[in-house]
Amino acid sequence: MLVEMQVQERVHVFWVRKNRSPIQRLSRNIVREMCRYLKIDCFLPFYKEGHFGLVSVFSKTCARLQGTEFPSGAMLCYLSRRKVMRLGREKLTLILSPKKLVQVADMAETRYFPGVIRYGYSVYAFGGFKAAASSEKYCLKTDQWAGLPLMAAAKSAFTPVLHSGLIYLPEVNEGSCLFEVFNTAAQQFSSIAPSLPFTDFASIAFIYREELVILDDMGRRAKLPLLPQSEFRNDSVELREVECCAQSGPVVVGRAVYFVQYSYGELCKFSPDRDVFKITLLN
Repeated sequence: MLVEMQVQERVHVFWVRKNRSPIQRLSRNIVREMCRYLKIDCFLPFYKEGHFGLVSVFSKTCARLQGTEFPSGAMLCYLSRRKVMRLGREKLTLILSPKKLVQVADMAETRYFPGVIRYGYSVYAFGGFKAAASSEKYCLKTDQWAGLPLMAAAKSAFTPVLHSGLIYLPEVNEGSCLFEVFNTAAQQFSSIAPSLPFTDFASIAFIYREELVILDDMGRRAKLPLLPQSEFRNDSVELREVECCAQSGPVVVGRAVYFVQYSYGELCKFSPDRDVFKITLLN
């Protein structure tokens, strides 16, 4: 039996029989077990009932982190299996780990619900209430924050999305439908032709099957194929009171999207193909 692994944005496992029958995709349970064996796992930071932690999206096991309070407006950013950054709401920035809590350099601006994402050795904080259209990035090597050019519009309560070195900023909450992208190589912002659907609520975004998908608290969904001049397709999803505001950016694993709900601190699994949500209570 020959097993071929490809680890990119998603993990694909194929099985080739000795009799040369057509390649067959293994079940998701086997994919999950192979990922565990190869130590390919995805973790999400969370805060619930006075403590911080990391949860595995496969095993649902949690590891506690040292930390203080999680004020409303702060965000979490996953750094590694043992480190998480807490930033936002105030200039204070903390790195949490199982054994200690470390205060690092303060941000230049106070940011409530900024869009936060890590790329390479940098953690980016885009916008946020109180910060308007400003952004900055933190260098994990030098422990320093550096300012970025101003965005064309204010942004807050959204999740940036990384794709091919570009950070998409699909913010739909500040009244501007302008869709912007940050080029990590050029360190510049630019606008994309299609306008975003406006909502008064927070949203999460992720890339699924080469489409940028945006979900908001009202059960509305917008899709954008990652092609120039494409238009958003809008439809609705029955959320059943699922909060589409996340403590950190969501992760896509196979055919599911995982995120931790902001207010409740529970792990949420969303299946885009079936429009099904499943909640897992975290301890």
